[in-house]
Parts: sequence; structure tokens; C-alpha cells
Amino acid sequence: MDFLTSANFDPLVYLPTVSRQKWADFLQESPDMANAIRIAGECNHPMVSFSAELFSVLFGDPERLDIDDIKPEASWAKLVHDQLIPELIPEFRLLRLRCRGDVFMGGKACELLMTRLMAVLPTPYPFIIPDIKKIRDQIQVTYDAFAITTIAEEATLPPEVRDLLDHLRDRGRTGVQAAMQHFDKVDPSTLRKELRQVIQEAHDLLDDLAMQMNAGGWGGDSWGFNPKKHGSSLKVKFEHAQTFKNSKKLQEMAKLAGRLQLRAARKQRAKTLQSPQEIVGIESGDNLARMVTGEVAMMAIPELHGQFAVKLTEHNLTQYQLGGMETETQGPICICLDSSASMAGRLEIFSKAVLIALMTIAAEQGRHVRVIHFGERVFQVDDWSHGELNSKRFLESLRIFFDGDGTNWSNAIDAGVEGIRTHGALHKADIILITDGECTVNDTWVQELKQSQAALGFMVWGVLLGDIPAYSLEKFCDRIVVLPYVDDGDDEAIDAVFEI
Repeated sequence: MDFLTSANFDPLVYLPTVSRQKWADFLQESPDMANAIRIAGECNHPMVSFSAELFSVLFGDPERLDIDDIKPEASWAKLVHDQLIPELIPEFRLLRLRCRGDVFMGGKACELLMTRLMAVLPTPYPFIIPDIKKIRDQIQVTYDAFAITTIAEEATLPPEVRDLLDHLRDRGRTGVQAAMQHFDKVDPSTLRKELRQVIQEAHDLLDDLAMQMNAGGWGGDSWGFNPKKHGSSLKVKFEHAQTFKNSKKLQEMAKLAGRLQLRAARKQRAKTLQSPQEIVGIESGDNLARMVTGEVAMMAIPELHGQFAVKLTEHNLTQYQLGGMETETQGPICICLDSSASMAGRLEIFSKAVLIALMTIAAEQGRHVRVIHFGERVFQVDDWSHGELNSKRFLESLRIFFDGDGTNWSNAIDAGVEGIRTHGALHKADIILITDGECTVNDTWVQELKQSQAALGFMVWGVLLGDIPAYSLEKFCDRIVVLPYVDDGDDEAIDAVFEI
């Protein structure tokens, strides 16, 4: 942003030298905010400086000016910053933690705060408050032109130059006094009340953005996951947020998925098994670091060195066997997602929220995922390789609803089985069928499926949404999880999905 250069920047309370370029990068993608700040600057309102300082406070730890270096006309900015301390507004500390080091989240929070502040703070006009920075710069230019540095040296200047300097100082003093009087209208308690409200709104905004980022394959926020990402530039994040803004359906999916993701994270943390950290037994081997005491003693007796060498060569030393706690390794999954007409509306949103939660688990664990969208036939097959989510493509797959006329489980599951048989990345993948249960299968097909399971070694999970009986699923699913809508609350059933 050309107006955010050092030439137009005059520090008020902080020195955001590092983060100023980050704020400029954000404004490049937020033209409305940039334009509002530019217009305020043209009215001699130092919002260029203040916006960069506020962003720097959210983004990092800027250096605060000494009290003597804060200019009198910047007292309003000091007043605002002085409200933003934990003792007065505790929520601001948490907001800073959420924004720290994140240009997108910090910029979005700053944008919201700036919009409110520019509406609350009185706006000066050029004929009321002259450009004080420009006046100071003119005085400095005059000093540089005549190679002087102090007021005492002005006595050596031509009379007309001294008159010019006196005129500039008078205008500057008038401007400072006008600025202080203008912003004296700001009541600290009213300002603090507004800041509390907008900070809470900023938390709500970041909650929504965090869920949207997670739903599209981003993470890193303490509220969510941290899968590998593609296209994580600031520009793409803005496009991502705009996609959600324009789609109420995606917003509902993201909010519901966010709640499911928290449960999923809890469930996955609880799934552990032994790893080499503790002594759990005795075994034979050649690991000198794990030898039992008797084997170590052989090394100290010259007569036994030959015997020790034989045991070492034959991997027959007695050593400790180790075990402990580690995360269980999971295999690939193939998700068959019902996109038939009966799934339209609430069930589509619920099913895709479950899909998002499963996808974020898989991405975090580096598992390959295939998603088969089906109705009467297979509409689309999406592959996501070993935890890598392309957010743009994933969002597009969430937005599409094929609205098939009928439901055919066997076609979808057969496509999954064929993938397990022929696609190396899906070797021994489990199949997860997400459906509302409105379908039937014949016994011949069930027998063929069981034969494929025996040969390929996979399981079939049925995730049944709603309250239709699971009779048909019971014919071929190894395990069935019946999910009411999340608001209807069966925690054990919902948690069971994330054991996959």
C-alpha cells in the first residue's frame, strides 16, 4: 500500500517497524479497509499510523515509545491503547494470543476493531486540524537547507526564513491544541465499553474463521487441527473466507464440523498403545545399550571376551525389551457419501460435517482418503493423498450436492472395493458408508462382499444418520453407528465414529 510507507507514517504510541509491511500485505487484499484508512488520512486523521500500530499489537510485541516521545496530539491514540490492557479488558489478552504471528487472523481482528473505532472516534477535518506532521517536516527541511540543528542557530538565518519558521510553529501549536480539544470529547468509560463489545465480536469472528479454515484443510489454531495445506497464501485465505461468506450451507457445515472436530481430537488422543519407552521384558539381540547386567560383566572379564563376541555376532545377547505409549498407526479409509435426494437439506449438512471431521483426522495422521459421492450411481470420486488437502478443491466438493434420484449402496461399496483391490494407496483401507438408511441390498451381493473382505482384509462401517432402522445395514456392515443430529446429543454414538 503506497500510503503506508514510512513517508506517510508518524509513530503515535508504538514503533511497528517489522509488522507494518505485514499490515500493508493484508490491506492489499482488503480494499474496503484500505480505502477507509486512506480517506481518514486525507482528513488529517492519523489512522494510517494507528491502524499499523493496532495490528502490530495484535500480531506481535512492538516497542512502545517513551512517555516523553508521545506527541500531545497523539493523546487520543494513547487513550485507546491504554484501555487495551488485561486489567481493564481481560479478553484482549486472549485476542492477542489468537492473532500472534498470524497475518490473516490478526488482520481480520484489526479490521473489525478499526471499523468500530473509526465510527466511535470523532473525525477531524483539514480546516479544523492542519497536517501537523507536514508542518514538522517543513521545519526540518528548512533546518537541513541551512545546515542548522537548534533554535539558537536560527538567529543566523535571513529574516524572511525566521518569519517562515515562526509562522510554521504557530500553525503547528494551533494544530496540536485543536487536535487535543477535538479528541477531548472521547469519554474513556464509553470507549472502554465499545472496545469490550467489539473485542467479543472479534473473538466470535475468529471462531468462525478458525472453523472455516479447518473445514477447508487449514489449521494451526489452538481451536483445531494442523493438516498439511496447499495454497496457504494470504490471497487464497481471503478467497477461502469469501467462499464461506457467500454460502450459508458451508457456514453451517463448518460450525457443525467444528463441534465434531473437538470430539474427534479428544477421541484420537485417547487411542494409544505401547512403544519403546519402558522395560516390559527380556529378549535376545545385539543392542549394547540395552544389555542386562550379566552381559555387561562379561565385558569386564578377559577370559569371557571370546564368548561375548560369539553371542554378539549371533545376536544372542540377553537384553531388555522396551515398551511404552505411542500413537496408534492408522490405515487408509474409503468414505462412501450418500448424495441421493433423501439426503438433501439438514442431512447433507450433517453428513458433510462428519466428512470434514473424518478428513481432518486423516489429514493430521497422514492417511490416504478416497471419497465416493453416490446416489443411484457413483457421481464423483475424490482422492486425498496421505494427509494433503487442497482447500480449494475440497471446498468445491463440499458445495456440490448431486441430488441423485435413488440410492444404491452396492454400486458405491463395489467402487470402494475395486479401489482397495487396484489402488496401492488404499491397500487394506476400511470402507465407511455415510447414509440415511433408505436402501436395500440382496443376499447374493452380500455374500460376494464377504468374500472380498476375506480376500482383501477390510472392514465396512455403517454411519446411519437419523432414526430409520438399520436392518439393511446389518446385513453387511461389521459395525454400525447410529447418529442423531448433534444437537439431539448421543455423545457415545458420535464418539464411536472417531474410533475409525
